Amino acid sequence: GDVLAVLYSDSYSEARRSHSEAHQQLTVEDARLKRLQQVQGNLQTLLTKLKEADGSPLEEEVLAGLIIGEEKGRLLAAANAFRSATVEWEREMMRVKDTRELLAYLAGENSKADVDSLVGGEWKERLLTARAELRLARKTYKRAKELASKGISARKELDVATRDISVAGDRFDSAMEAVRLDVDRTETEMTLRVQTARAAFLSALEGVSLRIDIERLEAEQELEQAKLKTAVSHRQLEMFGLKVE
Repeated sequence: GDVLAVLYSDSYSEARRSHSEAHQQLTVEDARLKRLQQVQGNLQTLLTKLKEADGSPLEEEVLAGLIIGEEKGRLLAAANAFRSATVEWEREMMRVKDTRELLAYLAGENSKADVDSLVGGEWKERLLTARAELRLARKTYKRAKELASKGISARKELDVATRDISVAGDRFDSAMEAVRLDVDRTETEMTLRVQTARAAFLSALEGVSLRIDIERLEAEQELEQAKLKTAVSHRQLEMFGLKVE
């Protein structure tokens, strides 16, 4: 039982060091792969929720609560831009809808419209101002015509009233046509804007998904290499007579 000799082996020390490094790498790669799998699952959840939302932006809490990784800020920025564009689109579409209803009312196509409750902004103001000018011109013309027929006023006043009603009519028609064009252009522009914002968000999401998928494949390969290196280190220690669990 006495110690007869103490042996120092560089090979044994190297085997122990390799074994320790292999186990550390195996732990790191395993954790990395699990994190990437979690991120990939979260991104898939996000895509599913986006489809369920039928094109509408997701609530910020949905995205904020997901573990996505270093590009989460990029996705949040794209999602917020999409959300802002959608809110603006909804507001403008309400104005477009009400303005079209007002146009139909002024054109005599809808006599049941509640003009006071309609939202139209500057469009509504422009149309109602043109209508008021036309109404005033018609009233002035009617009065001038009555006075002229009774010989109370000069013919010149009737001519002026006739010219004014023609000018007011042209202004009203011009306002109606201009507002129609503005409404159509606004609807097209706002729809394109929200579609562009949604496409940018989806592009960012797909870009992150692709990067994570590539990283996951790389992590799987690294994990397999770490497992192989660990197995080799176990075999080396067994050759020195050590049993490795």
